[in-house]
Amino acid sequence: SLDAKNFAEIAANSTHLLETLKKLKRYPHYLILHSGVNDLNKELFKKNLIEFREIAKLNNFKIIFIEEFTYLNKLEELPFSYSHQNYQYVKNLCDEKTMYCIQLSESFFESSAYDSGLLWSEWVHFSTFGQEVFANLISKELKRLLN
Repeated sequence: SLDAKNFAEIAANSTHLLETLKKLKRYPHYLILHSGVNDLNKELFKKNLIEFREIAKLNNFKIIFIEEFTYLNKLEELPFSYSHQNYQYVKNLCDEKTMYCIQLSESFFESSAYDSGLLWSEWVHFSTFGQEVFANLISKELKRLLN
């Protein structure tokens, strides 16, 4: 059986999540890390992800890092989003051995439901339907990565 830990914490940034990781007594097979929106310092974000990777290597588990993003009026605004800039800045840390990276922003923004007003509860957080759309996109990527 696989053991997984979802590191979702309200308003957490990568520093907070790293502190949480260091407190674990037992590491999972996979750690799902969905971060970037609350990380305003790119250098610190990258430093933290490097430390996540080192802990994963030393303790023989894999990280699934998922790009975090917020509402945009149009896809052309994506390059100016700081969470997307964070992802672009750290994506070179991804590999198939220690840290998988999943970028879903473009797929999500191109979904037929994007502008329906149903995906977001406000400008940052998904609605229940948005969470379902996001989960389906993640599921497809996880099946590809883990098979």
